[in-house]
Amino acid sequence: MALEPVITTTAGDPLAGLDLGVKGLALANLIADWAGENILGDLTASPNALSIAGRLKSIVDNVDGLEALIGSTNTLLTTQNGFVDGLEALVAATNAALTTGNANTDTLETLIGALNGYVDGLEALSSAMSAKLPATLGAKTAALSMSMAPASDAVFAVGMAGSTTGTTSTVEGAAASTTLLAANANRMGGSIVNESTAICYILLGSGTASATNYSYAIDGMGTSAVGGIFEIPDDWKGIVKGYWASATGNARVTERTA
Repeated sequence: MALEPVITTTAGDPLAGLDLGVKGLALANLIADWAGENILGDLTASPNALSIAGRLKSIVDNVDGLEALIGSTNTLLTTQNGFVDGLEALVAATNAALTTGNANTDTLETLIGALNGYVDGLEALSSAMSAKLPATLGAKTAALSMSMAPASDAVFAVGMAGSTTGTTSTVEGAAASTTLLAANANRMGGSIVNESTAICYILLGSGTASATNYSYAIDGMGTSAVGGIFEIPDDWKGIVKGYWASATGNARVTERTA
C-alpha cells in the first residue's frame, strides 16, 4: 500500500523556517520517494538508497567511517607522540653529552693552562742558564767562566805517584809452596821472571801454592835463557807465593816502592 504524501502549512510544518527554494527541494525528494512506492524503505541490509531507511543507513555508515577515521587518527597521534617522546629523550641525552663535553673541555683547558705554565718556567730556566754560559768557546777568565762544584759524596779515582825504588831478590825453585814476596803496604807493583825449565805457579794470598791452587802460571825456559814473566798488580799489597812443577832453577823477583 502506497503512502499518500501530505503537505501541511500549519504551525506544525517540519519545513517551517526554510526558504521556498529549500522547501521545494525537500518536496521534490519526498515526491521522488513516493513515486518509487517505497518512501520508508525496507528494513534490510541494503535498503533503497532514496528511502528514509537507506538514507539513515548512509548516515550510520558515514558515522562508522568517521569513527574508524578518528580511531586511525588517534593511533597515528599515539605513534607520533611516541616519536616526540623519543626525540625529547634524544635531545635530553644530547644536552647531557654536551654538558659532559663542556666539562671535559674545561678540564682540558685547565691542563693546557698548567702545561703552558710549566713551559714558561722551562723557558725562564733555559734563559737563566743561557745567561751563565760564555758567549763564545775557548779559554776564559774566572769571571767569564761557569763555576762547578763536585757532589759532596762523589768518589774520585786518584792516580798513584810513580815508584822510585826497585828491590830485587832471587828465590830458588822448589816443588813446595814458597814465599816470593812478603806483604808490603808500600808496594807499588813488581815483577817475577821464571828462570826454570819447570812451570812456576804464582799464588796471590796466604794459602798454599800448588799446581791446583794458584793465581797465575809462568812458563818455564825453553831454548831461551829466561822463561815467562809475571807483572804483580799495582794494587796488590799482600803476600806472593810460588810453586814449581819440579825443584829446578829460580825466580828473579823485583818489588817497586816509593
